[in-house]
Amino acid sequence: MRHKKITNVLIRFKEKRQLVILQLEENGAVFLSAKQIKQGTDIDITEVELLINSSVREEFYKIGEKMFDGKICEEPNRFLKDFWITLNKDIQTLREENADRLKPFQKIIDVTIINYKQMRFGLVKTDLGNTIWIKLNWLLKFTRLEESELHIMQDSFIYPVYYKQGEVTENGMEVYKDNVILKTYEIRFFDQYAKMHENFENSPIKVYRRRAGIEDRDYPAKSSLDDLEGVFDENPEAYWSIFYE
Repeated sequence: MRHKKITNVLIRFKEKRQLVILQLEENGAVFLSAKQIKQGTDIDITEVELLINSSVREEFYKIGEKMFDGKICEEPNRFLKDFWITLNKDIQTLREENADRLKPFQKIIDVTIINYKQMRFGLVKTDLGNTIWIKLNWLLKFTRLEESELHIMQDSFIYPVYYKQGEVTENGMEVYKDNVILKTYEIRFFDQYAKMHENFENSPIKVYRRRAGIEDRDYPAKSSLDDLEGVFDENPEAYWSIFYE
């Protein structure tokens, strides 16, 4: 089959799989993994937008052929057998010419869950020293992970977008400080779920110690609490700290 131009790239999570969707001219699409993209192009999951305007050639299993999972193909032009991506320029040139397409992802170093004011949050800590607050149900729905699996996001990537001063949140509250309340975000996993579990199991053990204040309940780390309270001009009641050893 001939090469087809890649017109857009999307990331979707489905049934505990991260899919890199290459949208093609003539309304076609190819579904790949981050590992396949890396092996085929040397492009990382945080830079897949660089594939736009390059091309891909697909080869599908034919009816009667035995597929990679041992099953016999019963439908033509549906199950991908192999693919070839041809970049329209070298990677460094693509990075330079398409810098506006790349998003400033941060590497995730830890994910914890806290209860705060009758709400539950996932606290995503990054390599830039930031702590990103995400409503827990929002995080679980987006990633398709179970609550007990969120720790495997370590070494994956997140791109947060925050409300600016003067904007109004979805709950109708006016924001008084930039870059504190999360507006939207994007997560990209460095590999598939099984590999992420393996990566976490082989990582160094972290030790957590809690220090509650006035009440016997969970509070966020002091620096994050100060930021959050400052947005709505509230006063913190106590502080909660996490230490890493």
